[in-house]
Amino acid sequence: MKPALLHSLRLFIALLLVQVAAAQNPRLALYDASPLHVNPAFAGKFNGKYRVGAHVSSMSADSAKMLHNNVMLDFRSKYEEGRRYPENYFGLGLNYYRYGSNTSELSASFISLSGAYHTYIDRRKRHAVDIGVQGAFASGKLDRTPFRSGDGRRSYFDPEISGGGFAYRAGDSDTPQVSHSYIDFSVGVNYAFRSNQFRFESGLAMYHLFYPANDIFQLDPDIPRLRHRGVFTMNFGFDLDEEHELMFRSMYWADGLFWLSRSFNDRGTDEYKVSAWAGLELNKLNPGEKNLTVNYALFTRSFRTVMPVVGVTYKKNYHLRATYEQPMNSKNFSAYTAKRLEAALIITLNPKGRLTPYTED
Repeated sequence: MKPALLHSLRLFIALLLVQVAAAQNPRLALYDASPLHVNPAFAGKFNGKYRVGAHVSSMSADSAKMLHNNVMLDFRSKYEEGRRYPENYFGLGLNYYRYGSNTSELSASFISLSGAYHTYIDRRKRHAVDIGVQGAFASGKLDRTPFRSGDGRRSYFDPEISGGGFAYRAGDSDTPQVSHSYIDFSVGVNYAFRSNQFRFESGLAMYHLFYPANDIFQLDPDIPRLRHRGVFTMNFGFDLDEEHELMFRSMYWADGLFWLSRSFNDRGTDEYKVSAWAGLELNKLNPGEKNLTVNYALFTRSFRTVMPVVGVTYKKNYHLRATYEQPMNSKNFSAYTAKRLEAALIITLNPKGRLTPYTED
């Protein structure tokens, strides 16, 4: 095994082991810090040979708390020193996501394998297309025993901070403990245009291609009609000067956990989850020899929360991103009461296992 791959695998396993507490959903605030969670076409789409990332989110609502953890490892088949995007290459990525807590009734984990093909579609190499597929194994567990035990502990379920992936309606069954798993498949595509001063990118991913039976009580209809999950991303940016770039990023996430319907909350919980992220980033293009580079961003979720984001790159290699999401006017928007504290670390390596400079996509 190549030293760089062995080094990346060791780092991935180490990050996996430190994911404490029980952590595919629209709940993460720093969605672009876990790209394999958003679109399988993003596997291998970075500057380097290998990429390792860890993402932690601590969420709290009025009645519950939840910890979400995501770890990823991906690599690409071609890497050319000094050339950000080689011509015609493959990417492969492994992603592990888990959510839950000791006060949560529902916890789940997801492990996925993504493959993507990246190519230019013009001779000037300004237009690129990324196409990806993903297979995932989902495992969920429901435990309402602490709630019934009378020992002073309480368990809760809050759909706003739950990671989703499983349909759960508390009134459907009195079963205190149950577990369920299923296999899911998804596809994604992404288009990118780059010039010397302007960048544009747009992607679309579709999940639940074969309507997996995801009801935690396994009470899906005889012919499950689970809606597909659709994720749409769009970014565009331009150079303000020789040192700074202004980037607009957005994501639209529509997720149907139950059946084909446009209704909301008609059985006491979110039948259909829709969220939209939008924000502006101010990035430094040429950090020079500085050991510490700081970028700033401001995001919102459906214009009902505010998320100031700070991105810190140390010695061009270690990229740490953090945010705190604060709801706005929760009295009028009762579904947006969750507060989120998140941090993510991303590093990239070359074929020899040495760190490569981190760059924003």
